Amino acid sequence: MSLSELAEVKAKITALPPSYTQAVEALRSLYDKAVRAFPLSTDIAIESVATGGVPGERLVPDGADTAACLLYLHGGGYAIGSPRS
Repeated sequence: MSLSELAEVKAKITALPPSYTQAVEALRSLYDKAVRAFPLSTDIAIESVATGGVPGERLVPDGADTAACLLYLHGGGYAIGSPRS
């Protein structure tokens, strides 16, 4: 992402109303719309997984060493975001 593109993203985020003034459903909708600006690369496979009964996703880039992985726990208080956002 170029610096000008990053500045554009920052400007759009700054223009949003404060999150504490919005309902959780509205925030989820915003997150889902925002993800369209950052499409996942076509060389990444998405696998649905469950660990201890907790659903998740495993993203595997072409040619990746599948013997190793990185566990990423997203922010959002586990209430707003989704694996896509």
